[in-house]
Amino acid sequence: MEDADKNLLPYRIIELNNPKLPITCPNSETPVVFMHPRVYLEPNANGTCRCPYCSTLYIIRSLIV
Repeated sequence: MEDADKNLLPYRIIELNNPKLPITCPNSETPVVFMHPRVYLEPNANGTCRCPYCSTLYIIRSLIV
């Protein structure tokens, strides 16, 4: 996790195993109250990505080293 990410507390943490790319937020499981414009997220080298709207942290288990 990058230093900047350590200062942000995500509202939700979603762990994915072998996700179909691209990763989108919000996804089909997001409650209506938390909907925002769809964004496409690209995981970093650590296997994580964060939504710029809702701060949901996505952890891609298959990419974690």
